[in-house]
Amino acid sequence: MMAAGGSDAFRMEPDTWRVGLLVDDFPKLSERFVALLASALVERVDDLRILTTAPRPEPPPHHAVVAQAGLLDRVHNARWSGRFDPRLAWKLGRGTGRVGLLGLAAMDAALPRKPMAVTRMMARQPAFDVFHAQFGYMGKKALRHRRYGTLRTRALVTHFRGSDITRHVRDHGPDYYADLMRGGDGFIANCEHFRQIAIGLGCPPERISVVGSPIDTDQFQPPPHREPYRDRPLRLVAVGRLVGKKGLPDAVDAMARLDGLDATLDIYGEGPLREDLEHRIATQGLGDRVVLHGAATGEQVLRALHGADAKLAPSVTAEDGDADAPVNTLKEAMATGLPVIATRHGGIPELVVPGRNGYLVPERDPSALAAAIRELASCPDDWTRMGEAGRADVIDAYAMTRVTEKTLAVYDAAIRRAEGG
Repeated sequence: MMAAGGSDAFRMEPDTWRVGLLVDDFPKLSERFVALLASALVERVDDLRILTTAPRPEPPPHHAVVAQAGLLDRVHNARWSGRFDPRLAWKLGRGTGRVGLLGLAAMDAALPRKPMAVTRMMARQPAFDVFHAQFGYMGKKALRHRRYGTLRTRALVTHFRGSDITRHVRDHGPDYYADLMRGGDGFIANCEHFRQIAIGLGCPPERISVVGSPIDTDQFQPPPHREPYRDRPLRLVAVGRLVGKKGLPDAVDAMARLDGLDATLDIYGEGPLREDLEHRIATQGLGDRVVLHGAATGEQVLRALHGADAKLAPSVTAEDGDADAPVNTLKEAMATGLPVIATRHGGIPELVVPGRNGYLVPERDPSALAAAIRELASCPDDWTRMGEAGRADVIDAYAMTRVTEKTLAVYDAAIRRAEGG
């Protein structure tokens, strides 16, 4: 095992580490990748804690892996208590010499309730070996608390995943992450496309590694049997939040261009574009061919993939600048042996290889998407070959064991760098 930084072994074995994951909320159906990462780390590190800036009293619907790995017992929420805690301030002051009693009292008076609740949550934690912020804007928050002294960690690692490195930069300007790029000990991008964006924003190239979001290739396997494509509709499936960057309006419009081809499309996901999609489906007379199923768990998605012939992922750069990495639901579909049709967008070309495991078409081009669907339907004898290649590619790059080892190597390199190694 080669750890980032050039050593063939970790300085300290991971099973001695205390690791913190910082998220805005947990668990989320749309962020299954965080739950998968946490479930893998539980087995490899001494102590894993999931810190969330949300005050949620009860967990929402979640994927089975959350319960299976006992992750809810590891969640620490930022909850507002409504009163100042001098014992906490005294403990913090003795431990860091930075904030202390008067500092926390001042923050109590100056900060709104949510930031103060986050400060309290951070301060109550023991010192971490690695603190891993999910998304760049959470990395900024973690860096600020590290400087306050409310977060104590040997190394700070920030994970860039999509909207944080695209939309947030567009909204806040190219210097939005400048302080974080200087102060962070390690960075992860979930595709090379986002790594290059981060470097362009000032991230030192030697501090940022590409580690794709994991998928559970043991769960997402091909079905024992797929119904042959004979004398029935072509069954297509799309999975993702109903937001601009997923390009689902183009998928609906492509279905309207399939005159003469009997095909159906099942869409799983929820979001602000639902009303627009319902309108497109109705006005184009697609109500019997395109169905919106709403949000789905991993188990429901797996059943949908097992019943489909191909997966659509027509991602686009949204009007707000948001963009996709190699889409996780695309990986899941490939892991089940489905051929895929996707767009030349963001990190997707790092996953989909035309002719090998799927098709790529331009963004925002329903006609090209429809043409790819027709081509797929014309050569069902190629589906098994493409599906097998896709599963092999996903296992090689995104299986849990591979992603976990890469993540631990980033942690090790960040600790070494922070300590001058």
